[in-house]
Amino acid sequence: MKRVVSGNIWYFFAEAGRIVRTNKLSYVFTLLSMVLILLLSGIISAGWLASRHFADKLAYEAEIYVYAEEEEYAGGLLELVRSVEAAEGVREARIVGRDEAYGRMEEILGDDAEILSLFDENPFRAFIEVKIDIGKAAEVADAVSSLHGVEYVRDNRELLEQVKNLMDGILLAGYLAIIAIGIAALISVSHIIRQGIYGNREQLYTLKLLGAPGAFTGTPYVITGFLLSLISGGAAAGILIFITGKAYAYIKETLPFIPIPAEDLITWPAVAFTIAAGILLGIAGSIFGLKTASSGKH
Repeated sequence: MKRVVSGNIWYFFAEAGRIVRTNKLSYVFTLLSMVLILLLSGIISAGWLASRHFADKLAYEAEIYVYAEEEEYAGGLLELVRSVEAAEGVREARIVGRDEAYGRMEEILGDDAEILSLFDENPFRAFIEVKIDIGKAAEVADAVSSLHGVEYVRDNRELLEQVKNLMDGILLAGYLAIIAIGIAALISVSHIIRQGIYGNREQLYTLKLLGAPGAFTGTPYVITGFLLSLISGGAAAGILIFITGKAYAYIKETLPFIPIPAEDLITWPAVAFTIAAGILLGIAGSIFGLKTASSGKH
């Protein structure tokens, strides 16, 4: 196989060019459809990466609040922190003092913070802020609640569960979208390859009668599919870079408060995925088209 291909590489490329020229319009439309399909896949992958980053950030900030019994304030709070940190699923635990708790409430209330001045003294208690693994939120809350000296745990369980569901949903949606787009691209390429084989069936039949092996007759079509996907992947990647650049500029200008990852962390992985997906799907579609055409499924 390798000897057949390497010894006739220029012939194969020339033959691939001839195949395209015999049906230019079909290949132009296939190229355009491939560009759109791969561009859509790139946009989806970029959106998926950005969503994952946002969900991961939410998950990283997942935390519960532990309030100790009154006697723990006498000096045992640090010991309780160590016990909390030892629980499985806990990433970090720290004491939030009364003054810090008061300051946090001032930030939350904003212009309405004047209401706090009605209190003669700080009404807030110190508590332990615990950053956790969101996948073990329920287990952590139960384990910490059972510790000696813990009065109660505010775990925001519903919110944490919603964040976890969001992460799982984003992951599932990304996989389903990629599978759907992959099937569409595979069908598009395999169809045009089968059409090319059907249009050149008499020449291929003659070559087979002369003893040409299947690798010799089929390689130009694989090269055609490869070049088709490479060009469409490159075009889609170029458009994707332009679109993500404009999107980032718009978000930064109109929604500067939204935490978004660095542009390079989204754009270049999405571009690499688009080009790689195009090449792989082009080759796979070509091989699939050859297989189905050779089995007589026109």
